[in-house]
Amino acid sequence: MTYPPEGQQPQPPAPYSPHPYYPAVYVVKPPIMPHAVWSVVLAAIGFVSPFLPFFSLPASIAGVILGHIGLSKIAKSPIPRSGRGIAITGLALGYIAILAGALWVLFYVSLSSAVNAS
Repeated sequence: MTYPPEGQQPQPPAPYSPHPYYPAVYVVKPPIMPHAVWSVVLAAIGFVSPFLPFFSLPASIAGVILGHIGLSKIAKSPIPRSGRGIAITGLALGYIAILAGALWVLFYVSLSSAVNAS
């Protein structure tokens, strides 16, 4: 399924009328903002790998940035877009992963300095 370019309305699917006396009902689900999906993907990668701070911190930061971009584009889009909840989930996971990664870096630095001091 392809999505129409910005500014054009999506074409509805072929009509289906369960009964000849009732009109056909078109249900068109608005497309999901891809920034929101990538926000969740990157934030989840950062969330499940906090023990790799040089990998998880950049992924989490990118997830947070994409979550904010996704929320902004969803709010400003002239056609309805879905994915607000997905973007918020990506933001929450990203912020938690950034906090966990930062705490892990602080723990690692304090542990290595304690080992080097003795």
